[in-house]
Amino acid sequence: MRYELTHIGVFSVFKVYLVLGIILGLIIGILIALIGLPSIYGYGMGPGLGMPPSHGPAVTGGGLAFAGIGLVGAIIGGIIYGVIAGIVGAIAAFLYNVVAGMVGGIEIELEEKGL
Repeated sequence: MRYELTHIGVFSVFKVYLVLGIILGLIIGILIALIGLPSIYGYGMGPGLGMPPSHGPAVTGGGLAFAGIGLVGAIIGGIIYGVIAGIVGAIAAFLYNVVAGMVGGIEIELEEKGL
């Protein structure tokens, strides 16, 4: 059976891209925050510049605050990434609908699978 995809629901694409974008954005943001966490406590690059933990911001009181800001930033960044992904997906679906109306949609072939 051959079918032609002539229209994509713009809002449905937005919803799916929004949720997927938020999930991926949160995962990436939290990973980046965790990778950057050692620098907050004075290891490697960052405020401590490789100095022992006794010289880093963790001892001076700023370490946990910086860690909290990093986590909040990861969450906000993930949400923003999801919203942007949703908008881009909706624009792509809209443009697909316009082009499919002019030249025809994507042809797909489906086969019924027996149980």
